[in-house]
Amino acid sequence: MKKAVLFLLFSWTVLLTYGQTICQQGVTYRYNGKNPHTPIGKVYIKSVTSPNAVLSDSVSGAFTLQLPNLKMSAGLVLCE
Repeated sequence: MKKAVLFLLFSWTVLLTYGQTICQQGVTYRYNGKNPHTPIGKVYIKSVTSPNAVLSDSVSGAFTLQLPNLKMSAGLVLCE
């Protein structure tokens, strides 16, 4: 019985640790030299670790990458 409980706890820990999806939010900007940056819309963004690509918003340039099976680090939040 004790081994079964330990196995279940271990399995649960592994699933919570490795089964997370991280969301990275950002905005695509055009560099204008000394002038203010302007958002760029409809930019195709593909990460090496992400199976899916995203297209940035046509007006604001905002995007959200979903990165599965990554560990938390500075600046990254879990998807809600």
